[in-house]
Amino acid sequence: MDVAAGPLTLTGIEFTVVQPGGESEEHRLTVRRVTATAADGTARPVPLPDAWTAGSELAPPSAAPDAPGAPSTPRLLKPGPLAVEYSTGYSEAGGWKITTLTVRLRVAQPKPAEVTAVATDRFLDSSGASTGQRVTVLIGGHDVPVRIVRSVRELPGTGPETPSAQFGGALLVDLPAVNRHLQGKYGASVAPTEWWLRAGPGRTDEAAAGLRAFPDTAPAQVLVRDEVAERLRDDPFGAGPGAAFAAATL
Repeated sequence: MDVAAGPLTLTGIEFTVVQPGGESEEHRLTVRRVTATAADGTARPVPLPDAWTAGSELAPPSAAPDAPGAPSTPRLLKPGPLAVEYSTGYSEAGGWKITTLTVRLRVAQPKPAEVTAVATDRFLDSSGASTGQRVTVLIGGHDVPVRIVRSVRELPGTGPETPSAQFGGALLVDLPAVNRHLQGKYGASVAPTEWWLRAGPGRTDEAAAGLRAFPDTAPAQVLVRDEVAERLRDDPFGAGPGAAFAAATL
C-alpha cells in the first residue's frame, strides 16, 4: 500500500474466497511480514501485533450454523508467525448460487463500550421503548444494541415535517462508538453522509465559499443557515407549499 510517512498500526486482515461446490477444502494463510510503501518507493515494515482473534462469515448466510456444508470456525495456529487454518465448507454442486466465505483476523481489543443514544419522543412512542431500555437498531446493515439514556422532543433536522418525525422518530448516537462495535463484531463501519459546521464569527461566507470550491462538491450541497432563512423571508411559502397554494387558488 502507498502511504505517507506517519506511524501505522495494523488492526486487522480480511480476505474472501468463493465456497467450492460439492466438497470442502482445507486452507491455511500465513502472514510473515507486512510492509508499507511510500510515494517515493521507500518500504518500511509494519509491526505485527501478538494477540489476534479469528472469525468468518458466509454470504449469503447459511440457514443454520451446523447446516450441511457449513465452514469450520477459523483456528489460529501457535506458536510461530500469524497463521490461520479453516475449512471452506461447500455449496451445492452444480447450483446456480455463488456463496463466498469471508475470513477476518482482528487484533484483540478491549470490549467496546456500550453504545448509548438520545431518542426523540416520537421514536419512543413508535418503538414502545423507554429511557434506560436497550433496543437493537439496524445501522449499516448490521444489528447494533443501543441503550437509550435520554429523550428529547426533537433533534436538529428532525422537525415535525421531516420523514423521521412522520414515520418512526430519530436516535442520536456517537459515530465512533457505533463504528467500534461494527468493527469489532462485523469488520464494518459506517461513514457520515452529512457534516454540520459552525464557522467563526463573521467567517460564514468564507467557510461556505471554501467548501463550495472543492472539486468533488456541488455548490448546492453546502447549505448555509442564513441563506436558507433569507430565501424563506423572500418566499415565505417555499417552493413546495407555494406551488400547492397556487394550485389551490386556481
